[in-house]
Amino acid sequence: MNKSTVGKHWAHQRFVQNLINASQARDLADAAKEWSFHKLYVSSEQQGCQLCNTHINVCVTLKNNVNGNFLVLGEDCYDKLLAFLRKGRVESVLPSRETQTGELRRYWKKVADPLHNRTVVGWLRTELKSGHIEGDIAEVVYTITRIGFAPTTGDADKVVAFYKATRRFAIDDLIEGPDLWYFRHKRLLPTITIDQIERVQKMLEKDKALRQVIFKRKKAEWKRQSAKARVRDAAQEVQNLLDKVRAAAERGVQKADKAVVALKKALADISALEEPARPLKAEKIARTAISTWQWYTTDPETILSVKMPGKSYILVNRGNRWNAIWRVERFLAKDVVSMTGLYKAHVIQAGRDTLVRLQEQLESSDILAKFDFTEPSRQVQGTFVAKFNGKIVLSSRGITNPGNYLAFILGDEGRYYRAWVIG
Repeated sequence: MNKSTVGKHWAHQRFVQNLINASQARDLADAAKEWSFHKLYVSSEQQGCQLCNTHINVCVTLKNNVNGNFLVLGEDCYDKLLAFLRKGRVESVLPSRETQTGELRRYWKKVADPLHNRTVVGWLRTELKSGHIEGDIAEVVYTITRIGFAPTTGDADKVVAFYKATRRFAIDDLIEGPDLWYFRHKRLLPTITIDQIERVQKMLEKDKALRQVIFKRKKAEWKRQSAKARVRDAAQEVQNLLDKVRAAAERGVQKADKAVVALKKALADISALEEPARPLKAEKIARTAISTWQWYTTDPETILSVKMPGKSYILVNRGNRWNAIWRVERFLAKDVVSMTGLYKAHVIQAGRDTLVRLQEQLESSDILAKFDFTEPSRQVQGTFVAKFNGKIVLSSRGITNPGNYLAFILGDEGRYYRAWVIG
């Protein structure tokens, strides 16, 4: 033993001699390294420190890791041993006890506060009481539960490592975010430790990557199936029109036979399409075919186009009645419906609207008004005529019920006007 490392006070000399006597090594530096903290407790009766022989109540128990011996000493001698291990000199540390305790408290707070649950000491106390903590660490945990902090920084680190590796939390308490919501194996990991967070997060990343691959494959398959469905739908629309045109051809509708040939070709063109542009091309072929040939599914009908200031509408004559229709006009000649008139046209119902394609103009007029058909006709008994500009207005059909009728003048025949009556 180098005397320069030990103070001259008798308590220091006794401390060194008793420590070496209980140790395996005969050198103070080596002997001091053999000892580790075992536990701390408060005795109801006074005891003697086995290193300095002073009376103590707060007892620190050390264990020799070489020969298995135990020492019971007071806090001052324990501080003295720790100071020697740090500085290499045995000397009084009484003035530093409060400072050292504060440092240990702060260190314990530093390493314990970042842990997920703030009831760290409470959990350690419960686990110790239930017998789940054994061995050397049990004594450190016991000390922490008594004084509220670890007796050394090394013990603090040891207990924190034990806590992270042992205490289990619900996985939702430690890991958040949508990746956990979709984690396919979540039910297999209801609880995890803090040490397992990183490993589980890597599992979540792999699971997310796998989900993305599966999603991309499903999306690609959905696109393929959607494309096939769109091609089928386009072909079906053309087929439906073909069936209607065939029926019209059997009725003798003009140009229906030509439409049948064109629609068959459209179906063949759709069937011959290849990926990846099949849907767009198929739909374009279908739209063109339907737009061009749907007009040949019906015979032309007589319609009346009414043009009035702020109001325009179309009437179609069916069953001797004029019925108003919603319209989408297609013209054969520019400005062909710029005036009120009668036309031959194809009329097709398209959902809530009616498509009208004018074929030819029959008659037109600049005069549209209500006329009072109440004067008995001199030519046809039982019918009535109206007066306009001093002339007789004759209806294109006989008016047998007197009253006011909307009509438009078709022509001046000298002594009378010829008119179309609506109603």
